[in-house]
Amino acid sequence: MSQSNDVQVSVLMICYNHERYLSQAIESVLSQQTSFPFEVLIYDDKSTDASRDLISRYQEQHPDIIKCIFPGENQFSKGKSPLCDFLVPAATGKYIAELECDDAWIGTDKLQTQFDYMESHAGVALCAHSAELYNDTTGKIDGIASDCAEAMTFSTQDLIMRGGAALPTCGYFSRTTDMKNYLQWRPSNCPVGDWPMMLYLSTCGSVVCLPEVLGLYRVAVASSWTGRRSANAVATAKFDKRMLGMIDELISKMPSEFHASLRAKQAEYFFDLAFRADVNVKKLEEELDYRLEVSSAQLLNLRIKLFVKRIANVLGLMPLIERKMILRASK
Repeated sequence: MSQSNDVQVSVLMICYNHERYLSQAIESVLSQQTSFPFEVLIYDDKSTDASRDLISRYQEQHPDIIKCIFPGENQFSKGKSPLCDFLVPAATGKYIAELECDDAWIGTDKLQTQFDYMESHAGVALCAHSAELYNDTTGKIDGIASDCAEAMTFSTQDLIMRGGAALPTCGYFSRTTDMKNYLQWRPSNCPVGDWPMMLYLSTCGSVVCLPEVLGLYRVAVASSWTGRRSANAVATAKFDKRMLGMIDELISKMPSEFHASLRAKQAEYFFDLAFRADVNVKKLEEELDYRLEVSSAQLLNLRIKLFVKRIANVLGLMPLIERKMILRASK
């Protein structure tokens, strides 16, 4: 890393009970070879394991690079976003690179590769890259997320329909000014952080995925946000209901050309809510005063999927099906 004090990239790392993976994540960042200085901001959301002790040891070894943010209480449970409420405001670099502490980077040129690309492509607002899908349960690589032979551009419509799994979070690299502007734009009801952020950035410039496999994206992690949510039907139902409200906000914020696609995505969450709450779709429409605004073909497809999911649930196959869906969305 360059010895200049002019920080060019702020690496933002989010931790919660990631003691098992922390060393791999932090070492993968510290191993980066760059022509510019970077800082590492690590936020731990009051982990109950030894994560904080481990982070503190790394900070003591690298005091000029690593800065810690240790809230006194868990903030996610209070509706706060580790990324938006703590890390992004603290970033000082020209660019932001993101890495959750149960993932890692591959190779020593990940930061330099994305920095060089963004420096030479002023119209790009979000640069990502392909990543290995590492199955934490089997210890095997399940495939490559966002696999592509050459740089691939994602439109706003692509990101709406593919959701937050469109790009691996360990590959996010964006301009700090755009991310700080996003803090003012983001929905007030925000049960997820990556999807609305990607949508906003897609209105600031192009969203590009590089073909280089520069990250390891861990899946089937029981302690991850996705793993904890999927294991709890009640929590998932609450999540789906919040997603309906968030998409209403997105519709109010985004250009009208995207409203139909957002309504279609909203309908998917509505049908998932009907499944999680185990209620009739018509009854749920009346209860929530919600009107489905999708085509007859889309509605039929959603009804068929709901029927299949209910049969699969009776047969105990839903965990396997959800696992397959997550992997498919990531490829």
